[in-house]
Amino acid sequence: MTELQEAWIAFLRRWDWQIFYTQTFEDQPKYAILAIDRARRVFEVLRVRYKMDKLFVFACAEQHKSGAYHVHGLALGEPNILKLQGSLKFLWLYGREYYGMCRYESLKKVGGVIGYVGKYLTKTGLVEYDMFGDIDYYAIGSKFDK
Repeated sequence: MTELQEAWIAFLRRWDWQIFYTQTFEDQPKYAILAIDRARRVFEVLRVRYKMDKLFVFACAEQHKSGAYHVHGLALGEPNILKLQGSLKFLWLYGREYYGMCRYESLKKVGGVIGYVGKYLTKTGLVEYDMFGDIDYYAIGSKFDK
């Protein structure tokens, strides 16, 4: 494992992530910020649809060889996203209809944070990323302060 992977794992383990997601865009955005903003929109719709109290999302944009970007990320919320009936199907249907091919599932299926970091976040070196949602709440209420 590289130093970069170890640093990302240590950082991302501060939160109890619930789901992993990836979104590939049919119109192939040429800017990382546009790809990340689209991920934000999908989760804003989830929050409204399920009347969630809190939501926190980590999104990173990975560039294809063609120059277009797609997004990978992690999310958690209150109530737990995995316990909201039909939430993963809702995310998939919304993401697919508006943007293109996508995947939303329990983080356990990709091997937790270690699997996520090893497989997606560090495979191309540095990526652009953002965190959004209830950042203040999760910075205070997370393992970050422990």
